[in-house]
Amino acid sequence: MVKEDEDVNLEDLEALEVKPAELKHVPKGKPAKPNPLAKHVQQTWETGKPLSVEVPASEALSIGSRVRKAAMNMHAGIGVTIQYHVLPEDEYRSEAAMKVMRKSDPDHMVRVVFQAREQYAKAAQREDDEGDE
Repeated sequence: MVKEDEDVNLEDLEALEVKPAELKHVPKGKPAKPNPLAKHVQQTWETGKPLSVEVPASEALSIGSRVRKAAMNMHAGIGVTIQYHVLPEDEYRSEAAMKVMRKSDPDHMVRVVFQAREQYAKAAQREDDEGDE
């Protein structure tokens, strides 16, 4: 029991007038920064055509993450397909291969290709289930 609790007389609490109230919204953490890729993800959704950016391998995975966040924030049911193409050959590499390349050859240029799409039923259902908790 907290020391202050011992100082409170329960009979005094009975005399208190209790009124309805509202809790104020208290922001947690830092405010979100605008995602500059959001408009481009929206564009891929509207046109149905993929877009890409060329970045060093050290930045490719973080760009992919920002693209995913932009799609998530658009509205429910929207996902995104992301591919990593190593330049100049324009060869596809998996995300796992990009993690290795980020450390082994961080300056190598990579094309991050993305396109917004409708989420698969299982992924959308999983997000809905998480929102109910």
